[in-house]
Amino acid sequence: MTILFAAMENSLLVLESSSNGDNVDNGWKVNEQLKGLHPTAIAIDPQKNSNRVYCGTWNDGLWKTDNSGQTWEKTLLTISNANITSVSVSPIEKGEDRFNTVFVGTEPSIIFSSSDGGQTWEKIDGFNKLESSSTWSFPPRPWANHVR
Repeated sequence: MTILFAAMENSLLVLESSSNGDNVDNGWKVNEQLKGLHPTAIAIDPQKNSNRVYCGTWNDGLWKTDNSGQTWEKTLLTISNANITSVSVSPIEKGEDRFNTVFVGTEPSIIFSSSDGGQTWEKIDGFNKLESSSTWSFPPRPWANHVR
């Protein structure tokens, strides 16, 4: 079975291929999740648990699933006045529980990381101390900085 995730303007679509016992494709099943949460970024952690998926939202934090998108729970990442613009799972860096490190980028420009599957988060402070930070921009809104 193949599962695809598609971030739409107001929801996340989970598309599952269906096949019979003879591996004949019978089409796709579409399940709408995270309605009204404005998904912006999706990342999968295939090395720890291929069913673990993270979804960043615009103005409603980071969500995760451990069952390929059937149910979702909000992570403990608390971000005030920030919107998630990117989520990435490192294929190399691992924490104590063998979870791959998750990185979250926001607007305004902040990077957070978690090496325990989203239970605790660390703000990467040195990033905003770069000399060039006052000139950062990301089209089409040059007055707002972003992390991608």
